[in-house]
Order: sequence, then C-alpha cells, then structure tokens
Amino acid sequence: MSPAETEQLKLRAGFLNAIGSSSVVASVITPAIGLSIGAIEMSSINFLVVATACGFWSVVGFIIHLFAVRLLGKLE
Repeated sequence: MSPAETEQLKLRAGFLNAIGSSSVVASVITPAIGLSIGAIEMSSINFLVVATACGFWSVVGFIIHLFAVRLLGKLE
C-alpha cells in the first residue's frame, strides 16, 4: 500500500470515527438539554420514545466507530 493510500485510509477512518462519536454525543447531550429546559417530561410516553431513540443512536454510533477501527486494521 502506497503512502497516499495509507493516508486516504486514515482519513476515511477518522471521518467515520467523527460521525460515530458525534452520534453518541448527540444522543446523550440533546435529551439532557431537553430534560433540563422542560421540553421532555419524565413521566410521559415521550420520555420512553426519547430514551429508545437515544439508545438506538448510541448503538449506531458505536457500530460506526467499530467500522472505523476495522478500517484502520487494514493498515497492518
């Protein structure tokens, strides 16, 4: 693998990692802000929907991160 291809692979992995990380952060920070300003009520069905969506996007972000790790594993 040429040095240029290695750098392209690193950039792709970094991009995927950024997407995965931002998915996890957004799925935690957004509901926390919603709870703090009163947009999400703790006792409503909306809280269950929001919690489910947060869990889903956290898992999606983690899976995208694992794809980035696997992509970098091709460097060896």
